[in-house]
Amino acid sequence: MHGRSGLLLGLPGILLLLALVAFPLGYALALSFTRYTFIRPSLAWAGLDRYREVLQDPYFLNALGVTGVYVLLTVGLGLLLAVLLHQAYPLRGFHYFAVSLPMLIAPVGVGLIWKMILHPELGILAYLFGGRDLLGNVQTALLTLALVDVWQQVSFAALVLLAALRSLPQEPLEAARVDGATP
Repeated sequence: MHGRSGLLLGLPGILLLLALVAFPLGYALALSFTRYTFIRPSLAWAGLDRYREVLQDPYFLNALGVTGVYVLLTVGLGLLLAVLLHQAYPLRGFHYFAVSLPMLIAPVGVGLIWKMILHPELGILAYLFGGRDLLGNVQTALLTLALVDVWQQVSFAALVLLAALRSLPQEPLEAARVDGATP
């Protein structure tokens, strides 16, 4: 009886999850194999043609590369911060707070703060870089946006990776130290 009552209690949540996530995802996947567009809604079979087109599109490949840079920066810096915070040192509590702070600010607030910092006439970074408009320059705009986004997102990655480091069993590490392993 307990198994059935648990299933009945969980059923509304499962149905809601299926309705809001699984169905739209499956429907979008099914449409990706057709020639359906909003202008010409046709369910004519296209097979893998659309996927071939996307993989040959230079804009898609550029977006994929930019996304890869964002992910590598975020995860790489997050892992570095997590490893540093995993060590025992006197100011670790303060550094937990400092790393968590960007994550606590709403993305809209982060955008407004960085908009003022990067403002071409009033911003501190424009002043430090000799009046350069970092967001208005083709060479610096992507890197500037990437650093702003990574600044906020790296704290989440660091805390998740730190939790993973903390959950590792200590016995293999202690055994390695006994065997003479160094950090």
